[in-house]
This record gives sequence, C-alpha cells and structure tokens, in this order.
Amino acid sequence: MNPVSRIFSTPASLAPTVLRLALAAVFLYHGGQKAFGWFGGKGWTETLTQWTAADGLNFPYWLAALGVLAEIGGAVALVPGIFTRLAAFGLLCNMLVGIYTVHLANGFGGAGGYEYPFSLAAMAFALVCIGGGRFSIDRAISRQLLP
Repeated sequence: MNPVSRIFSTPASLAPTVLRLALAAVFLYHGGQKAFGWFGGKGWTETLTQWTAADGLNFPYWLAALGVLAEIGGAVALVPGIFTRLAAFGLLCNMLVGIYTVHLANGFGGAGGYEYPFSLAAMAFALVCIGGGRFSIDRAISRQLLP
C-alpha cells in the first residue's frame, strides 16, 4: 500500500465515525477555551503565558503555541474527518505531554488525575490506527482519488 493510501484509508464502519466525532466535541470545547476563551476559558494569551511561565509549565513559546493549535486544529480536522490520522496523532501527543507534565503526579483517579487525558489519548490512538470511518472526507478521498 502506498503512503498516501495509508493516510486516508479507513473502514466503512460507523464506530470510528462516532469515536471521531466524540473526540472532536471534547477538543472543540477544551481547545476553544485555550485558543479563544470560549466556555469560560482563558484564551490564547493567558494560556500561553501560563504554559511558558517559569512557575507554570515552563514550555518554550513555540511548543505551547503548538499544543494549543494541535487541540483546536485537531478538533476542527476531526469533525469532517480530513487528515484524521494526523489530527489524532497531534491530539495523542498533546494528551501524553499533559499526562506527564500535569496529571501524573495526581494519580489515576481523583482531582487532576490522569484518567481523563488517558481516555482521550486512547481514543486518539484508536483513530491513528483505524482512520475516520464511514462518514469522513478521508474515506471519500481513498475511494475516489486513489488507485
């Protein structure tokens, strides 16, 4: 299978479609908080200030910006199912970094624990492996444009 086919191929199943839309909804909410201040969030400037501060996460600015863009951009790409594997990979990386830097010290359950980002990472990993499902642009591309 050629590399382009590997990126876009996906089964006709509804299961990845449901998984993709659920993950998109969660990241539209949380990414919107970080990027635009929606739903009571802090917005771009305050989020990046917190993530780059020495007493915060102490990330380089470019990495903090990439994290916010991965959340909101990944969610936007997941809604129609375009570049699903790439978008899901960005979200997976984001959650793994979040688990390691913020949630791991709080344990699996309880306040600030890593069970929630772990669940989101598992969902993203599944989409990296199987693609966007029946109702996705990726599927249309793989069926119509690729040999």
